[in-house]
Amino acid sequence: MCRISIIIPVYNVEKYLEKCLNSLICQIANNDEIILVDDCSTDSSEKICRAYEKKYENIHYYKQEKNSGPSRTRNFGLKKAQGKYISFIDSDDFVENNYIDVMIENMQNYDLVICAYYLVYEAKKEKRIVSMKGQGLNNKNIVELLKNNEMLNSLWNKMYKTEIIKKNQITFDEGESRGEDLLFNLDYIYYAKNNILVSDKPLYNYIMKETGLNLGLEESLRKRFNRVKKVACKMKKINNSVKVKKIIFYTYLLHMYLYLKNKIK
Repeated sequence: MCRISIIIPVYNVEKYLEKCLNSLICQIANNDEIILVDDCSTDSSEKICRAYEKKYENIHYYKQEKNSGPSRTRNFGLKKAQGKYISFIDSDDFVENNYIDVMIENMQNYDLVICAYYLVYEAKKEKRIVSMKGQGLNNKNIVELLKNNEMLNSLWNKMYKTEIIKKNQITFDEGESRGEDLLFNLDYIYYAKNNILVSDKPLYNYIMKETGLNLGLEESLRKRFNRVKKVACKMKKINNSVKVKKIIFYTYLLHMYLYLKNKIK
């Protein structure tokens, strides 16, 4: 088993891909692997991936037979992963030069490590730090994470144990086009809730673009509420306290507000 598998879904990111890969290559070891899963890009992303695979032995490139979306793409990456730890990186983002070493060092004592990150506004050429007070989390204070959407919802500022994922058959919900990252995290946290570290060191750069990968598709209210119902079931499984029930209630209200706001526009 290698040390870490870094899974990177790729789809039409020719503008960003090389910067993403270069930020990782400078810090991976011989017993690490980068798994590139191309979801049928129509730009030069495939050409870039193949060039890096040819140059570096621990970069592995796969191309989906048809465009299937990020959930199926990441599930494919999970099947191929051989590392003791897993990280998911978005192909249009990049990491700090100590991301891997710091995250792996922390993973020696925890089942899940979450780091602070930079939110990079591409158009404005500025960034801000998104963080949560550094602390260890367990079943008593896990609510602090469950109510923090900026730290909970994403995949890319986290490191996971492959053993926990595969032993408990944790996968991405391929029936969801939005919120699949959150659903995956909640499934994982159920098994790691007594052993989680939140670090206030910003190690990841998330690119905010006006158009492109960061924009979600519009949904019906029923679709939104069905997904919130899934989230609610998973949250209550982790912690069924009054505080968590309040989080769920306000989540329903938020989705109602966002839906009506869009309709009014």
